[in-house]
Amino acid sequence: TESTIRIGYSEEPKQNKRLCDKLISVLCVLAIIVSIVMIVIGSLHAVPLHKSRNESGCPGEKMLPWYLIIGGILTIVLVAGRFITMAMVERCRRKGDGDVKEVGCNFCRVSCLSLYDIFALVCTTIWLIAGTKFLLG
Repeated sequence: TESTIRIGYSEEPKQNKRLCDKLISVLCVLAIIVSIVMIVIGSLHAVPLHKSRNESGCPGEKMLPWYLIIGGILTIVLVAGRFITMAMVERCRRKGDGDVKEVGCNFCRVSCLSLYDIFALVCTTIWLIAGTKFLLG
């Protein structure tokens, strides 16, 4: 018989991977729902930026509704990008005959999704800093 030694590699059970993917999908859908609520609330109070604070729909800060609208759109775009990245990586893994590829493709999946998540976190953090600047002057 032929034996193969794989050092430092253990294959993740398919049930755990599917559960993780389902959990991430549910969290992404929740993020989209919250983003839609942000856009709706911002849209209810948004007015053109050239109007004074007294004429704006938001009594506290006229930029707050715009912050909610743009933040909601940014979140939807980032979640859609996450779904697209997941689909592209999965397509790459199943290239050809439908069999799942070996260690290299799993490493690619983890690294691509991790890099995208870091990018999304940086974008969200920058938007949070911009919102803090809008509100606190």
